[in-house]
Amino acid sequence: MKKIGEHIIGFQVDSTLFPSKTRIERKDWYCNAVKPLDKNRIPDHFDITIHDPNRNEIITSIYKDTSDSNTNDEGEIKLMSDMPKSPKNQKIEKFNKNGLLIKMTKLNNNKEDNFTKYTYDSNGNLTLLEYNRLGYVQYKMEYEHDSIGNITKLIHSEDDSHGKEIFVVKSESNFTYQFEENVIKRDNYKFVDGKRIHRAITLYEFNTKDEITEVKMMSKHIRTQSESVLWKKFDKFSNPIENYSYLNEAIHPHSMKYIYIYDNQNNWVSRERKSMNDVLTLLTERKIEY
Repeated sequence: MKKIGEHIIGFQVDSTLFPSKTRIERKDWYCNAVKPLDKNRIPDHFDITIHDPNRNEIITSIYKDTSDSNTNDEGEIKLMSDMPKSPKNQKIEKFNKNGLLIKMTKLNNNKEDNFTKYTYDSNGNLTLLEYNRLGYVQYKMEYEHDSIGNITKLIHSEDDSHGKEIFVVKSESNFTYQFEENVIKRDNYKFVDGKRIHRAITLYEFNTKDEITEVKMMSKHIRTQSESVLWKKFDKFSNPIENYSYLNEAIHPHSMKYIYIYDNQNNWVSRERKSMNDVLTLLTERKIEY
């Protein structure tokens, strides 16, 4: 049995980026039945991710056209040449010599907005995540692991004192590994008015290679007590291929499925997101330089 961490921690570094790839360009076109796909127009989202091996950094620059118009000053459909030259947002990921993410900084209009620091034990297991904004740690996530390195407990705390470092536990998750059924069970508890309330159960199914293949989260709304289910399926590259959402056993209209196209190095270069009745809602294309 090996360490199983994919889709459990809640964040992960794209394996196509570090350290073998140097640059990725990504374009998103949002569309639907009323607004069909038009790849000639400016993309709704465009970013460039560059890996700097000398500084152990990955820098993602996000460019957005924030105007409401789809045409330029000449009345023509906006193209890539009309995209703003400076990024709207940036994300800088810093790694240690072992390739572990130790800090992620986010900038808005070239000004630091927030940063997150990551601390690991001697075995490379994440033990602490601290989110810092407005000059203090606003919340932190504390992780516990078994002897293999699998997560057994996660505690989420927030600084309700706004900078005086008086942290209050807001939620807690406990993980149980059922190896005979190839299932990981996560019980999530919320703390409301000092009471510990069982909020949700998440089941992670994994295959014989110890890779997560399905995630099913069942939760109950604290106030209305309505029950909802979120179910995700993944392909062999850990990309989501189906994403269902149920509310009181009725499938949610925003449920979706994904179709991927891969290059000869098994990295995806095109992804279609479709509704369950096959309406294209988002096309994402990536250009990868090796």
